[in-house]
Amino acid sequence: MEYMEEVYFRLHVQIIRWTQRLLSATSRERIEMLLFVVASHLLLLCFMLHSSFISDRGSISCLEQFLPPSANHYNLQDEQLRLLRIQILPDTDAENWSLSTKYVGSYSTSNTSEIDTRSGYLLNPGLNFIYAPQKNLLALLEHADALQTDVEMDTLLLPKTSRCFELRWFDQLPLWTLIRDGVVGYDTILVNQLVHHFGARGFLYKENSRVTIDMSYGVFNPASSARSWLRFVAMKFKILHTILFLFFVITALVAFVLLETQKRMITFAALFHNRQQLQIPFANLVMTFFAQSLVFVPVLVGMLFFLFELYKDRLLAFGVMTIMWVGESFSVISVRTRLSQAYFPPLFFCLFTLFHIYLFSFPFGFSYVALAAMCVLLLQLMLFFWNCFEIPALNRGEISRVCPREQLFLLFPL
Repeated sequence: MEYMEEVYFRLHVQIIRWTQRLLSATSRERIEMLLFVVASHLLLLCFMLHSSFISDRGSISCLEQFLPPSANHYNLQDEQLRLLRIQILPDTDAENWSLSTKYVGSYSTSNTSEIDTRSGYLLNPGLNFIYAPQKNLLALLEHADALQTDVEMDTLLLPKTSRCFELRWFDQLPLWTLIRDGVVGYDTILVNQLVHHFGARGFLYKENSRVTIDMSYGVFNPASSARSWLRFVAMKFKILHTILFLFFVITALVAFVLLETQKRMITFAALFHNRQQLQIPFANLVMTFFAQSLVFVPVLVGMLFFLFELYKDRLLAFGVMTIMWVGESFSVISVRTRLSQAYFPPLFFCLFTLFHIYLFSFPFGFSYVALAAMCVLLLQLMLFFWNCFEIPALNRGEISRVCPREQLFLLFPL
């Protein structure tokens, strides 16, 4: 263990010296301030998006706004064989659009020609969504031309200038149009619109990426917890228990994998150097090292699959896993002063907790924006501890090979 601590200390010194040669102290402080500003804007954007499209007070229903008067009570029942296709078009005249109904057999052939004759341009497949009460109805779309079925598809055309796509308090801001079209997208907005109208059930299919979104709440159901205060408290305890379990399990696994892989790499390097000097064949050594490294593959794969099932989003799970790797690696390698050891792990845990409280409390929220804010805040936090504690301590000699890591608790003589 002492040898591993020396290896981590050498890596810490190399990273610090390389950073000092590359960036001056003023440049590092400016980057730290820039990261703080970016994180603040991401948090503000997440708050505004939540208040505009998720909150019951701020959201405006697209379905109630654009469905014709005869279909104001439009509702999809589970037993009905019908789909709802929502197409978002760059048109400012909302009164020309209406709800049309066709059979699924004409889905892939007639929709494009109809829109082409009415508006004069082809639809962007990235702005086409299909809602189905049951997932098996979406399987009919792959062979729509060859099937003769009585499943109906209602097509609802929405203009981009609809009020339901406007950001609260900043609806006239041109920057919002760029953020909505290029960064945020329409899928999260439409999911919340459908949840408000139909409830947390059904599936939303994105035609461009062929990704199906499950609109059920899963383990954490805010609707059921709102029925009584006892269920609300029980859900909060469940969320906190899950957060504690996730944090300590992931950090323990990451620390274990880092330690074991570093040990094996050091042993392999020493044996390889000795065999090269003695001119002994090293093919068996390479095969043995490769076979021993395969032990960690099931650990990482199992961890990823567990996160896939928990988050129901592979990209989000991979992002959380990457952030945990970065934070735990920084904690093992570069957290060496007493103040860093006292404050960095709790602050890292606070970031992890706040993100998951938002994620589990609002399953259909803007989780990618919240994850980006968490990532930038973690980078800002790491750079802050470098600038304020680690680099000065290394320059003053308080952190050296003799004392590679300060003791967290001071020992007083009896």
